[in-house]
Amino acid sequence: MVGKKNINADYEGKRNTIVSSGQERVTAMKMLEQYSLNLYFVALFSVTIFLYKWLTTRKTAFKNLPPSPPKLPIIGNLHQIGPDLHISLRSLAQNYGPLMLLNFGSVPVLVVSSADAAREIIKTHDLVFSDRPITQITNRIFYRSRDVAFSRYSEYWRQVKSTCVTQLLSRKRVHSFHNVREEEIALLIQNITCSQSKIVNLSNLFSELTSNVVCRAALGKKYASDKGNSYSYLLWEVTDLLSYFSSIGNYIPSLFWVDWLKGLKWKVERVANEVDAFLERVVEDHQSSIASDNSYTNKDFVSILLEIQTQKTDTGFSMDKDCIKAVILDIFFAGIETSSTNLEWTIAALIKNPDIMFKLKNEVHCYFLEKQGRM
Repeated sequence: MVGKKNINADYEGKRNTIVSSGQERVTAMKMLEQYSLNLYFVALFSVTIFLYKWLTTRKTAFKNLPPSPPKLPIIGNLHQIGPDLHISLRSLAQNYGPLMLLNFGSVPVLVVSSADAAREIIKTHDLVFSDRPITQITNRIFYRSRDVAFSRYSEYWRQVKSTCVTQLLSRKRVHSFHNVREEEIALLIQNITCSQSKIVNLSNLFSELTSNVVCRAALGKKYASDKGNSYSYLLWEVTDLLSYFSSIGNYIPSLFWVDWLKGLKWKVERVANEVDAFLERVVEDHQSSIASDNSYTNKDFVSILLEIQTQKTDTGFSMDKDCIKAVILDIFFAGIETSSTNLEWTIAALIKNPDIMFKLKNEVHCYFLEKQGRM
C-alpha cells in the first residue's frame, strides 16, 4: 500500500509538472503573439509615417523653393553645420547661392548672404518676414517674449518699438549721452595706460566699457553685483542660451529629453532668476527715487517707461512691470553684447591689416590737430 501511494504521488507530481509546463508554454506563446502584434503595429506605424513624409516631401519639392543642400532624415542639414556657424553658412552659400534653404531638424531656415537679397526681405517683403518664432528659452528669460527682439509682430510690438526709438534712440537722446561716453572712454584709456607692458584683455575691457555706458544712459547709474563686478556676465550666459543650437528640442521635438539630461532646464531657470533679480532691483531703485522726490528730473529710460506705465493711451497700449523689465533687458542686452563684439572685431581687423590701422591713426591725429587749431 505504501508503494502504491508513492507511485500515485509520483504520478500526481509528474502530471502537475506537465500541466505547469503546458501552461507556461501557453503563456509564452501568448506573450510571443502579443509581442509580434505590437511589433507589427510599430512597423505599420513607422511605414505610415515614412509614406506620409515622403508624399509631403514630393509635394513641396514642386514648390518654387530656394536651392537647398541634400538633407538627412530627422536632423536635416544639421550635420553640415560646424562649430563656427558663419563659416559653415559661407561655405554652403558659395555652392548654393546667396539665397538658400536649410533644414535644422524639422525647422526650415532661410539663409540670406547678399545685400540685394537682404534688401528684398528687410524692406520690400518685410511684413512677410517680420514675425518671430517663440521658444521656451525666450519665453522664460524675456517674460513671455514681451520685449522688442522676440515679441510676435503685433500692435504691442509696434508700440514698444516706437517707445524705444523715440525715447532712447533718437538723435537728440543719443547726443545727450556724449559726456557719459567720453568719461567712460577716458577711464578705459587710463586703465590701458596703467597696465604699461602687461597683457591687456580687451574683451573684458570692452565689455565693461559698453556695460557702464549703457547702464548710465539707460538705467541712470552703474550697477554691480554682490561680488563687486558688473552684471555683464549675465549677458554672456543669456547669449549662450540663445545660441543657434543650445536647445536640440527646438529643432527636433522628439529629442526634447536631451535638453533635460544635459541640465538645460535648470540652467535656464537659474539665469532667468538672476536676470529678474537684477531688473527688479533696477525698477525698485527708480520707483524709490521718484517717490522720494516729486521733482525728479534725472529722467533716464527706465524712468520714462515707469511714466508710460501710469499713463492711459488712446490705442489701449499699457506697460506692466514685466513688460518694462523685458524692454530693459533688450536695451541692456543689445547695447552691451553687440557693441563690445563689434569693438573686438574692429580691433582684430585693424591688427590684421596694419596699413588700414596706419591710415586710421593719421585720420585721428589730423582730426585732433584741427580741433586744437579751432580752439
